[in-house]
Amino acid sequence: MILETEHFKLDEIRCPCDKCKPMVNQEHLIRVQSLRYEFGKPMIVNSWHRCKQYNKTLPGSSDNSEHIKGNATDFRLWHYSMSEQFELLLLAFKYGFKGIGIYSGYLHLDSRSKPSYWVK
Repeated sequence: MILETEHFKLDEIRCPCDKCKPMVNQEHLIRVQSLRYEFGKPMIVNSWHRCKQYNKTLPGSSDNSEHIKGNATDFRLWHYSMSEQFELLLLAFKYGFKGIGIYSGYLHLDSRSKPSYWVK
């Protein structure tokens, strides 16, 4: 079982509570790494896996969050130019991310089965 890749280490993937066992969806991890290879720039993880208990502490979080399954990643955006942010968004579609959320300062990508896109 792969728990980390060249560009994404277990410390970035594990839940911030640092008490639970990390949950890693292999398909999602490989998809994120493939996107990173093509994007060619560092991608700072804001959030990846979250256990149910930690997820409940976050305002606006869902009990069905893809983060709980290790199937979602939030990346910080503020260090990219607008054209780099747009490139990253296009690559997210290219690599088959089905959950894409644009927030102020970060991009949510997940590997759910049915498409869902939003801007907040």
